[in-house]
Amino acid sequence: MLTNLPNRYRDNLHILTCAFDVFIKCNDLSSAEKIFSKVGNNTLSYGNLMTAYNKNNQPAKTINLYKQMKSVGIEPDSIVSLVVINACAALGIFSISQLISEQIPKSFIQNSYIKNALIDMWVRIEFS
Repeated sequence: MLTNLPNRYRDNLHILTCAFDVFIKCNDLSSAEKIFSKVGNNTLSYGNLMTAYNKNNQPAKTINLYKQMKSVGIEPDSIVSLVVINACAALGIFSISQLISEQIPKSFIQNSYIKNALIDMWVRIEFS
């Protein structure tokens, strides 16, 4: 992780953000998760980690992180909404998909990427 970094830099937000991005790009999600709490107070950081979870076939972690994001009062933008919809599609669970789709702001629905992702999500759902 950041063990070789001098102590005075370990709390520097710019360095931590760069390290967070590097860990995500290198698929070192455990290291990214360790420093997420120090950089994860914005939509961009949440979205980056959720995207990494999706790329690494961990859609349940994406959904959990989305719930955490909402619980701390950070509202998703259209990009995060798209990432979460894709996680729902990968999970294929009706109840989760229904809950998430109800939380998407109506203004985002006009986005063609959101529309297509929602169609893909509903096609993949198991209605059992």
